[in-house]
Amino acid sequence: MIRYVQLKHSTLRRNQSWTPGELENTLSGFAARYKKRLRELAIAFSAGRVRFQFISNRRFSKPILTSMQQLAAGAAPTYAETAASLVRFTGLKGKRVQAFFSLLDVDGSPPSVFRTEARWCGPVGWSG
Repeated sequence: MIRYVQLKHSTLRRNQSWTPGELENTLSGFAARYKKRLRELAIAFSAGRVRFQFISNRRFSKPILTSMQQLAAGAAPTYAETAASLVRFTGLKGKRVQAFFSLLDVDGSPPSVFRTEARWCGPVGWSG
């Protein structure tokens, strides 16, 4: 399993939901990796052995989550403007949009960066 993981921890805006525009850099970065590795990892992508994960202590709005789920399923978007923004950030077209979003997981519930890192990277320790 190959995981591309982005951890975002906020102390000032942890009670504010992500907006589509704030996801542009992360989505464009993940999509660039997807496009770059597509030929080389085609079998792993199609087998679901490659995942893109965005983990934050900030929540994702209903329009963002719904749009991502609908894009992954190839369904018509309920929130057309949000979905269009998310697709534009990836620079992908056609079937690659659905393929990419089906590999994307977002989690806006981790309460602290330390629990998040321990969950995905193992125990967090300090040296000093």
